[in-house]
Amino acid sequence: MIVRVQTKQSIFDITLQSFGQLDNLVQVCKDNNISISEELEVKQQLIINSEKEGNQKIKDFYLLNSVKPNNDFVNIQKRVNFVFESGDNFILENGNNIIFD
Repeated sequence: MIVRVQTKQSIFDITLQSFGQLDNLVQVCKDNNISISEELEVKQQLIINSEKEGNQKIKDFYLLNSVKPNNDFVNIQKRVNFVFESGDNFILENGNNIIFD
């Protein structure tokens, strides 16, 4: 799978977006011949080995809420409003909130 880098995304953001966890960070860097600290260019294409599943709940959260993680924390509350609770499943509440129960 190929992922295009969005504004203010780092390799950490791309890994979270693709796998829902950072366990595959080193492999993503190796697959793309980049370092963990390298600044990515907007629209840069990265190879993602989709054989590794990752955390499906987090990937679903990003997909359902049209969220692409990035380093722009200034207006995050305006884009996503959610409440985390312990548990295995999550539900969307009022179209804006996500609750893990």
